[in-house]
Amino acid sequence: MQLLVLVCLVAGSLAQLDFNVRDCPAYSHYTTCGTASPLTSENYLSTPQVGVLMCKVGCESDEGYV
Repeated sequence: MQLLVLVCLVAGSLAQLDFNVRDCPAYSHYTTCGTASPLTSENYLSTPQVGVLMCKVGCESDEGYV
């Protein structure tokens, strides 16, 4: 089990190395610790959900944008 966890952590770290900050669309930015439950055009009027307590690496919408 520990080996599986280690393999997953290494694979996740390597995936982060391939991400290009310039790949974020307009009105968004790159983050190394974004929310796992981001607002979308489908859920922005709903009550915010409590997300998983973990960081999500990638693009995140700028404030005021969904």
